[in-house]
Amino acid sequence: VLVIGVFFARFLWRLPRCTAAVFVLAATLYLGGAIGVEMLGGRYAEQNGMLSLTYSMIATLEESLEMAGVIVFIWALLRYLGENYGEVRLRIEGASRLAGASGATRSPGASKVAVELKHPARL
Repeated sequence: VLVIGVFFARFLWRLPRCTAAVFVLAATLYLGGAIGVEMLGGRYAEQNGMLSLTYSMIATLEESLEMAGVIVFIWALLRYLGENYGEVRLRIEGASRLAGASGATRSPGASKVAVELKHPARL
């Protein structure tokens, strides 16, 4: 985790301070659950077993912290996009539309996703 953190330090440094702080908060929540609470749960399970209310509460806390970290990260990303881009378009095309347009056939359920970001100065 530290090696990956060092690898992404320059990326974080270039972000606006508020966005970087929220990214770090999200990482802290996620890793606190995934590593910290997981270690506590593992120790408890080793000593007392997994069939108890206490272990279930520890596991629930772990999963909740991980989900909270992901939610905070997605919120920070969306806020960053909203502040720095005037428009975000997401287009999902189903397989039947793609096959009809190009004449090629694609496997059932295949789709194409395109994301366009437009900077406010370029609108």
